[in-house]
Amino acid sequence: NLEGKLNRQVHELSKNGKLSPTSQAIFNAMIECFKKRDTYGKANPRRINSFECDQALAEKWYAIDYGYSELIRQTPELQAHHEFHLQNRSFELQRNNAMLSNIASHIRTFPGKRILVVCGFEHRHFLRIQLNFFQAPTFSVKEYWELGNVSSSNEQPRHN
Repeated sequence: NLEGKLNRQVHELSKNGKLSPTSQAIFNAMIECFKKRDTYGKANPRRINSFECDQALAEKWYAIDYGYSELIRQTPELQAHHEFHLQNRSFELQRNNAMLSNIASHIRTFPGKRILVVCGFEHRHFLRIQLNFFQAPTFSVKEYWELGNVSSSNEQPRHN
């Protein structure tokens, strides 16, 4: 896969000291963003669905957008990945926007009805931000524990 190839090549260049000091600093910052994201991904539901997690994911996406763009621009060995990087980012934005469009369609089709949206945790921050701008008289975004009949503990749900 092209994404894996880009990632392996950047790691290899970093490991072999072939990134410029500026590129190495960008790459190191990107790695820190990924580690922070991974920490939240292993957390309990309340932490995964927190403002802090949304912030970490926004930082991670910024690191990908800016970081890879800069690494590719500054590193001749990576310039062959330029078109893939642009297409990959475009795909992610299209995917999130398609999810948002589908949710908005259901809100219009079923006004006043409760609509459950389940998505991967890396899509949540985008959807939550965008849905807060959606204008509907009976519309609000709630986390699962805000629904009243769901435990608000910090424990992981138990599966029997």
